[in-house]
Amino acid sequence: MEESDPGESRRDDARGHLRGLASRNGLEERLGYRFRDPDLLERALTHPSALHGADGTALSSLSYERLEFLGDAVIELVVREALLREHPEEDEGRLSRRKADIVSSANLQRRAIGSGLSAFIETGPSLALGEDPSQGGSVLADVLEALAGAVYLDGGLESAREVIEEKILEPARLAREISPDSDPKSRLQELCVANYGMLPRYSIVSREGPDHQPSYSAVVFLSDRPLGQGVGRTKRQAHQEAARCALERLETED
Repeated sequence: MEESDPGESRRDDARGHLRGLASRNGLEERLGYRFRDPDLLERALTHPSALHGADGTALSSLSYERLEFLGDAVIELVVREALLREHPEEDEGRLSRRKADIVSSANLQRRAIGSGLSAFIETGPSLALGEDPSQGGSVLADVLEALAGAVYLDGGLESAREVIEEKILEPARLAREISPDSDPKSRLQELCVANYGMLPRYSIVSREGPDHQPSYSAVVFLSDRPLGQGVGRTKRQAHQEAARCALERLETED
């Protein structure tokens, strides 16, 4: 049996370290934030499928999941604060609709795709994101939340606020991209009643993920005809995304 060269092994480790460093630096440039603790960044980018112990069990505590749990709250806090500051005239209901759209899984996925985040995520062979940046679904939103949590732990709330507002959620679009009156579910209902004389019907077709972070999939029907499907962290978000998909389909058919 041929013995391995220890020197070659060390060179491979060094090359791997340099590749990881270059990748990390590239993402830090996109975020506009330099991590003091690089382990936090590495953990935020590591999917559970990439981590397995000697017995084959997943080492989820070393993945992004715990940082995602924190980042979800950090993003919501920053968004709520920004909306209060930018829309002092709006009531709680209108602010809540703005917030729900901004922190929705679909919107965070779009932000992650725009940041080229999929190129930096480490996954196992069971989950290949591929070259298409739109692949990965909720994983992209989860990692974006994990990054927010990592920045918060590394640099505090002010650093997290800067990254979320200026680099991730694009504050210029915070006030303009999503109108509180652009509720897709309400628009779809109005369209269906006006054009077809009936109300759309929603059905939750699946629920995945852990109890603290579920993911729902919904389908919206007009009579027995499926119009659109959507995914969200809550049933309401899934309904909204299904309605958004249905509106796009109906507009294409017109």
